[in-house]
Amino acid sequence: MIDQARKQDSLIRAINEGLENSIGLMESLPLKDNRILGELRNFQESYNKTLALYGSIPKSKEQGLQMLHDKIVAESLQMTSKVEDYSKVQEENAVKISIQARQTSPKGAARIQAETSAKILHTLNQLLKINGQLLKLQSQNLAMRNKYSKDSVSNYQNVNSDLNSSFKGFNPEMKLIKF
Repeated sequence: MIDQARKQDSLIRAINEGLENSIGLMESLPLKDNRILGELRNFQESYNKTLALYGSIPKSKEQGLQMLHDKIVAESLQMTSKVEDYSKVQEENAVKISIQARQTSPKGAARIQAETSAKILHTLNQLLKINGQLLKLQSQNLAMRNKYSKDSVSNYQNVNSDLNSSFKGFNPEMKLIKF
């Protein structure tokens, strides 16, 4: 009877541990993305959607710069969609590894650890790519502010130059107007 009670106690502990793992897994899963603009799978779709949302590019001397900005925004939207898919796959991989780790031998555990390390390195590489995209967007924002500042100074200098040349041609005489 004592031996049977120990076995049942061991079984109940294993079931409890499994339930705790399941509850912990549910609590650790991130919030679900609502997939706003999630249909943007390729660059051309993203670029067309960017133009539709933010307006087409008018013919002007800033046309090239505006096209560059729209393309970088489109690239970021496309990347966001792909990152969501990638994170979903990684969540599934994490669950699979967790299940396999409980049922494996020490040799199998070493293999799982090596594969997990490879997945972690791959995920870190993806994070580096995302950080690069964020830097690209931040540099675009900085470039736009810088351009606005340059244009403002240039306009001020043009107005100053126009006023200076206008006053040079103006010959003020201190006489009363004769009718």
